Amino acid sequence: MLCTKKETLEEQIVRLLLTRERTAKTLLAKVQEQSESYTIQALYVVLRNLIDLEVIVKRGTLYFINEEWKIKIADQLKAQEGLVLSEGESVSYILGSLVHHDLQWKNIVLPLHEAHPHDPIFFYNFHYIWHHLGETRARSEESYYDLFTKQKKYAFSLIGSNSIHDIQTKKQFQNEYVQWAVGAAHISQTDYLAVFSDYIITTRFSKRLVDEIGHCYLTSSDTGTLEHRLQKIGIEKKKVRLIIERDRDKAKKLRKKLSKEFFVPQELIKEFDLY
Repeated sequence: MLCTKKETLEEQIVRLLLTRERTAKTLLAKVQEQSESYTIQALYVVLRNLIDLEVIVKRGTLYFINEEWKIKIADQLKAQEGLVLSEGESVSYILGSLVHHDLQWKNIVLPLHEAHPHDPIFFYNFHYIWHHLGETRARSEESYYDLFTKQKKYAFSLIGSNSIHDIQTKKQFQNEYVQWAVGAAHISQTDYLAVFSDYIITTRFSKRLVDEIGHCYLTSSDTGTLEHRLQKIGIEKKKVRLIIERDRDKAKKLRKKLSKEFFVPQELIKEFDLY
C-alpha cells in the first residue's frame, strides 16, 4: 500500500486490484513474476485479511478494491499532504488495525526522513512486535532497516523487555548503523515511540492489548509459537492510537533518556543537537 520498491504481498495485491478486478489465479501469476516463493496458500491468507479489513471485496471468484476504503485513504492522504506541525502542536488518530497503522506511520515518518535525511532516529518498544505480524510486514520491517545501512544514517532502538524473542530481534537487526539495546528500565508498556528531529510519534496500545501481547511472549518458547499466538488474539485487527507531536524540548529529553543505553558519537550529539 506504500508502493515502495520492495513491496509487500499486501501492497502488490492492492496495486494490482487498483487497475482492475482479478481472480486469485491471475493475482498469483502476477505476484510470482516478482517472487516465485509466493504460494497460493499465502495469497489466500492475505486476501482473507484484506477482506476482513474491508480493503478489498470478493464477488464470485473476482476480487475488487473496496471503493469506500479507496475514498477514505485518499481523503486521509490529502489531509496529511504536507503535514507540518508548529512547535507545541499535536495530532492524534484512532486506527482500526495494525495494518492501517503501518500505512499511516510510514506516511508520517518517511517524509520526515526526506526532510531530515541525516538525522538519527530513536525508537522505544516494550516488545518489538512489528516483524511478527506476518511475512509481508516482516519484509517491510527489513526493508526499512536496510535503508539505514544504505544511506549511512543512524538509528537507536531500545526494547524494554528482555524476552528471548526480543533478544533475537536485536541479533537479527543490529548492524553498524542500527544499535539495539534490550531489557533496560522501560519507559512504558503501552507507548511505543519514535523520536526524530523535533517530532515524537507515539503508538499507544490499550492496557488490555499490552497484557495479551505480554502473555504471548511469556508463554511462547519459539518464534513460530509466538507468531501463532499473536495471530490467534487477532493482533493485526486491534485498534491503536497514533499521536504525532512537535515538541523540541520533549524530544531532546526523550533522546537523552533513551541514549543512556547506547554509544552515541559526540559528533552526532553536537551536529544534530540531540540533547
